[in-house]
Amino acid sequence: HLVVVGSSVPVGGAATIDVVLQGDSAGGAQLDILFDNTIVSLPAASACRINPAISTSNPGCDQDPVEGPCKTLSRNLVNCGANPTAPGCGGESANTSRFRGIVAATAVANNNIIPDGSVLFTCRFDVINAAALPSVLRADGVVASDPFGVRLDAAG
Repeated sequence: HLVVVGSSVPVGGAATIDVVLQGDSAGGAQLDILFDNTIVSLPAASACRINPAISTSNPGCDQDPVEGPCKTLSRNLVNCGANPTAPGCGGESANTSRFRGIVAATAVANNNIIPDGSVLFTCRFDVINAAALPSVLRADGVVASDPFGVRLDAAG
C-alpha cells in the first residue's frame, strides 16, 4: 500500500494537495506530512479535510449495515521547533511543521474498505515565500491497516 502526497501549482497564494491511497483492502491509514513552514503553511489542522466520498456524510453511513467507507479524519498540526519535541518531529529543523492525518472508522464503526485510488483527504497550504518554491511535502510515518486493524505493508 502506498499513500501519495500529491503536487500542485499555487493559485491565489494557496496550493491544494490531495493525499491518495493506492492499494486495495485498506480500512484505514495514517501519515505525517512534513513541510518547511518558511515556504508554505497550514493555517490550522482544519485546512485538511476528508474526502466527502469516503466520509461519514454519505447517506449509506446511516444504513444498517453501513454502506460505503464511512471514515473520519483525525488531525494534528505541530511546529517541530516547539519544546518538547512533538511525536513525528524527531531530528527535524525548527522550520519544519508536521501535520498528522488518521483516516479510520471512528464515528461510524465499520470494517469497510477504502477503495484503491481514493483521495483520503485534501489540504490547502498557504504560500509564505513564493520565491522559494517548489517546496517538498514529505510523507513520513505511513501506516495502513486492513478493515480489522491488522497492519499492512505501507510506504509514502
